[in-house]
Amino acid sequence: MKKGWKIFWIVCISVLGAGIVLCIAGTIMGATLSEVRSAYGTEEYYRHGVLWYHNNWEDYDDYDHYDMEDHEDYYDGESHVSASGQDVHNFQGIREIDLELSYMQVVVKEGSGDSVIVDTSDVNEKLKDRLILEQEDGELKIEDQTTHNLWKKISIKDAGTMVIQVPKDRALEDVSLEVGAGQLSIESINAGCLDLNVSAGRAVVKQFEVKDLNVDCGAGEAKLSGTVTRNSEIECGVGRIELALTDGQNDYDYELDCGIGQLKVGNDSYTGLSNKRHIDNGTGKKMEIDCGIGEIEVSFGASL
Repeated sequence: MKKGWKIFWIVCISVLGAGIVLCIAGTIMGATLSEVRSAYGTEEYYRHGVLWYHNNWEDYDDYDHYDMEDHEDYYDGESHVSASGQDVHNFQGIREIDLELSYMQVVVKEGSGDSVIVDTSDVNEKLKDRLILEQEDGELKIEDQTTHNLWKKISIKDAGTMVIQVPKDRALEDVSLEVGAGQLSIESINAGCLDLNVSAGRAVVKQFEVKDLNVDCGAGEAKLSGTVTRNSEIECGVGRIELALTDGQNDYDYELDCGIGQLKVGNDSYTGLSNKRHIDNGTGKKMEIDCGIGEIEVSFGASL
């Protein structure tokens, strides 16, 4: 190996080692990811997942982010359902929902009928032709085939909103929702299993009742409030998860794994490198939590 390359690799390894030492020192001194974000103005940048789509701060400052809670209030029951048959899709006998969308806004509300209704009247016209809505053996599959080039022409705020109405008090078997960098707001959902994947967007589930709950949040944000009667798997990369459960903290057994992020479970906090805990309360209800460098907060006996 030439002398120049040796020097190059020695410098790289030295810088890497110094970085690791500083991270460990900061963690020991009590530094948290949220404090770093606040100090350098990165809170909103990570919170809304714009990290994936904006190359500099000027681009981000110009981004007009949707407030999903305000936006959702516009869709009141069935009042917004379009009169056009091309924009309203009615599905009977649905037991499972599998949704996979990249950037779109999605609102899930309770309906008064017996069928699942998907209203795309507010979706950008350029996106409608790329939406796939299929029903097979009781499963409703919703996905888009949009390309990155198309999203360069259509900003996230101009994508529009898809409204899905699920019959009130209908218990579905399995609900799988993947929103990528989009926005998801759920009024209420009842299912055997709820699988929520938020890569770089934002999801708010105001009320849920499920047997099994799986939440995977990469660089986005997820907020959920409800009841789990069996098992939970919660995983967070660099994003944030807030989970409010109706049960008590001692109603679960725990497998906890926390990296350099922040993990709070009820009254207990965990942070630091490779902080692993096994807590057996003898309940048979298992909660597995894996927190990387993001933030997870689980509260009990209250809603968000």
